[in-house]
Amino acid sequence: MTDEQKRMSAEREEAFLSLKPPRLDLEKGTVILDLDARLVDIERLKEKLEPEGFSPKSEFHFTVVGFKSGRRLVQALKMRPAAAEKVRALIEGTDWGLESTPKIYRIAKDYNLKDSATGEARVEQRESIVEVLGLSGLDEFYRSLSAVSGTELEPQFPHLTLFTKGNSAGIGVNSREEFDKMNPEEIKL
Repeated sequence: MTDEQKRMSAEREEAFLSLKPPRLDLEKGTVILDLDARLVDIERLKEKLEPEGFSPKSEFHFTVVGFKSGRRLVQALKMRPAAAEKVRALIEGTDWGLESTPKIYRIAKDYNLKDSATGEARVEQRESIVEVLGLSGLDEFYRSLSAVSGTELEPQFPHLTLFTKGNSAGIGVNSREEFDKMNPEEIKL
C-alpha cells in the first residue's frame, strides 16, 4: 500500500467514526443522514461527467425520510405530540451502518414549472448521477417509525446523489417505483 493509499484509508476511517445519527426536522418531518465528503469518491467520475454539464454535489446526505413521507409524519405527530421524543430516541438508537453497492446510475426527471417572470408553463429537465446505497437499519426504522407515529410510512429509496445537471437541487426519489420510471442507466466504471 502506498503512502497516499494509507493516508486516504486513515482519512476514510476517521470519517466513518465521525458519522452522527440523522437529524430530524420537525417542521418538515424530514430525517437526513449527513455524510462526510471523505466517504464519497467522486473524483473517478468527474472527468467523464463535467464535460457533459454535470456538477458534483458540494455536500452529501442520505434522505431517510423525505418531503413526501415527512408531510405525513408531521400530521401524525400533531395528533401525538409526545411521539416526537420517541422518534428522536428511535433515530438515536438505530444502526445507520452504510451498505454500499458499486452501482451508479444516471437518472432524469421532467418538472412542470411556471416561469416566475412571465407566468408561462415550462418544462425543466433535471438529471442526477446517484449511487444506490443501503442502510442496515432502514427497514426496521420504518417499521418502528410507523408504529410510533401511528401512520404507515413507506421507506425512502436508498440512494446518494453525487452529481446534478439542470438544477443543483437534484431529483427527489421517494420509491423504487419512481426510480424505475426515471429510466436509470447504469454507469460502468
